[in-house]
Amino acid sequence: GDNLNVWLSTSNKTTSGTEITAWNDISGDSNNATPKAADKRPLYVSNLQNNLEGIQIRIVDLSPNKSTPLIISESSTLDMFSTGVSIFVVMKTTALSKATTQLVVKKGNSYHLGISSGKVEFYNGSSYGTDGTITFGEDELILAEIVTDKDSGSSNHGGIFVNGSLSKDLIGIGPTSDNDVNMAIGADLEANVNTGLEGSIGEIIVYKGEVTVGQRQQIEGFLCHKWAITLPSDHPYYSEAPTVGD
Repeated sequence: GDNLNVWLSTSNKTTSGTEITAWNDISGDSNNATPKAADKRPLYVSNLQNNLEGIQIRIVDLSPNKSTPLIISESSTLDMFSTGVSIFVVMKTTALSKATTQLVVKKGNSYHLGISSGKVEFYNGSSYGTDGTITFGEDELILAEIVTDKDSGSSNHGGIFVNGSLSKDLIGIGPTSDNDVNMAIGADLEANVNTGLEGSIGEIIVYKGEVTVGQRQQIEGFLCHKWAITLPSDHPYYSEAPTVGD
């Protein structure tokens, strides 16, 4: 759709040996992700799950500022303050208890999706989700999701989701600003502590705006069937992936 602003699929990448030199956006908005440092490129994972490729963020060591994210250059397509944002990330971590792992970050307290102490977290200057109800395992491939909800009306459909299940409501909560900072994938741009993902990413989808319940479920159905992630039994796409026209 017109509001699909970032779609990074590991079938669309540029490599040099085992290293990723570019992760190419297929949304149509040219929001390609490139390594912050050429000598610390992410690594190619040949079979993350279901015979599909993944990307492993390079952790040089565990001291501050040593993990190197992929960078998407700032553009108006990444400004979500007035619209809200919906983010879907197929990922796994081998360091589940780590205080903060950043997945998709727009610094300046705009919007962040990450993992905090074993829970999927949304951060916009304040943290949401560490009291969420959904847990998952270390080294388990999951679909981590946020749909913000800037207006707190009765049509609320915002929340933090894991594999299609609601972990934490987000009512009246969304990005707190727009800025000219680049988007970072897999680690913070700058931090006093190491925030790099110790694990792998398979796919990232970012929408400008807050997707509807039906749209969210379609995206969940598509990604979870593609990556062999189990949806809840009452999910409309539990048995079959969505098809064109759904």
